Amino acid sequence: YSLWGPTEWGKDKAAQMKDEPDAARADAAGGAESQRPLTVTVLAVLWMGSVVLYLGSAVTGLIGTRGVVGMVWAAFGGLMAAISVVMALGLWTVKPWARIAQIVIAALGALTCAYTLPSVAVLVYMLRGGVSQRFATGRGPGDTKEGLFTGLVLGSLALSVLGMGA
Repeated sequence: YSLWGPTEWGKDKAAQMKDEPDAARADAAGGAESQRPLTVTVLAVLWMGSVVLYLGSAVTGLIGTRGVVGMVWAAFGGLMAAISVVMALGLWTVKPWARIAQIVIAALGALTCAYTLPSVAVLVYMLRGGVSQRFATGRGPGDTKEGLFTGLVLGSLALSVLGMGA
């Protein structure tokens, strides 16, 4: 401002300062939508952990078991590690095909006795409207009950692992 009133630079600066909070709110809202839902993040991390386990299984098959059985064991471990990498990346980047693949894998897991509970939790989560929308459009927060489903997946997985060891 000058002694005689606002200058052009002052008017432009005032307009810019007025628009900055609106831009910050828009960035914050966009940042929240671009963020991956918690349960999807947990599933991706679990798939990443599976890569290590399956590769260890493949190495065990090659080193610890001789003959055709060892080769089949190693090939299966390698195949499962590759599937795990693809699933981890697909979920991490929230790709629509990863949701469909997770639903199919969870449906197969629900048929096994050991991982029925976590598989059902994943199925219910992946079939919810907010999650479907998030994978389809890349927008939206995921599910309104993210914390609940994350707890269900991790808790039921822990129970399943403990039950297998007992």
